[in-house]
Amino acid sequence: QNEPDFANHAVIASMLRTAVEENFGLCCASKVNPSLSIKWASPHKTHLLIVRCARDAYKSVWSAMTFLSAFPGNSGVSAIWQVIHVSGTIRSCQMQAIKWHRNGILSTLEDGNVEEHVRLSLEESLQSVEQTIRNLEA
Repeated sequence: QNEPDFANHAVIASMLRTAVEENFGLCCASKVNPSLSIKWASPHKTHLLIVRCARDAYKSVWSAMTFLSAFPGNSGVSAIWQVIHVSGTIRSCQMQAIKWHRNGILSTLEDGNVEEHVRLSLEESLQSVEQTIRNLEA
């Protein structure tokens, strides 16, 4: 399945850079831009995004995210940004992303109203996503 433009790492990075510049000015943007990159983006499967930036720029990126309410373009997809972890290493973010995704799937499975084929699909998704996140390179 082809994911729309908003799943493209470059589009998301550009959107964040623009939000930083519009809300905090060129000086702040010049501090953020060189280090900002998207390490993981999966709006359909995990609804997670892992952003990498310089240590002294993370508060600006985090703050700029709160001003964003939708993805760019004509996708019509609104977004509510929630920071689930801030860390000095990508590895720590990977482990937190896996934990967050696992907890979401397990709570769905524990609900008890899940058909067998949906349960199997969720378990496959969990394994696939965990492996993909573990394989991220810093």
